[in-house]
Parts: sequence; C-alpha cells; structure tokens
Amino acid sequence: MKRLANGILAVCSLALWILSLGIYVFSLYVAYLTSFGATILTFMFPGPAQVYWIWAVWQETGVFLNPYTIMCLVWLGLAAVAIACFKVAG
Repeated sequence: MKRLANGILAVCSLALWILSLGIYVFSLYVAYLTSFGATILTFMFPGPAQVYWIWAVWQETGVFLNPYTIMCLVWLGLAAVAIACFKVAG
C-alpha cells in the first residue's frame, strides 16, 4: 500500500508543479490584458491574485467553470490526493 501511495504521490507532485506553473502564467496573462498594475500585483501575490482572477473571469464571462477555474479546481483536487497519499506513505 505504501508503494502505491508513494507512486501516486510522485505523479501528483509532478502534476502539481506543472499545473502551478501553468496557472501562474495564465494568471499573469489575464492580468496583463487588464493593466500593468494588475500584472505587478499578480506577480507579487499569486495566491490571492488567483482567487481574484477566478472571480473576475467568472463575472466577465458569466461562466463559473471556465478553463482558468477548472485548472485551479484540478490543482486543489491533486493537492488533496497528494496530502492523503503523503499521510498513508509517511
């Protein structure tokens, strides 16, 4: 069981790193389309900025499950799986 948990943890960790980079770059892109100040704030405070951009994109498009929100929700799900596997493997 621990070997399986370690394998899942390794895959989840890699996926989290890749998805984190994608979300960060996408956040910077959305901020860039808005203003230079928004880009700087997004660069400096990525976590709170992602929450803001989820809300902003949702308000702009009227669709909650847009690609940006889906990426963030998948990241949260992978993080939960990684934490559970870490506790089993630990």
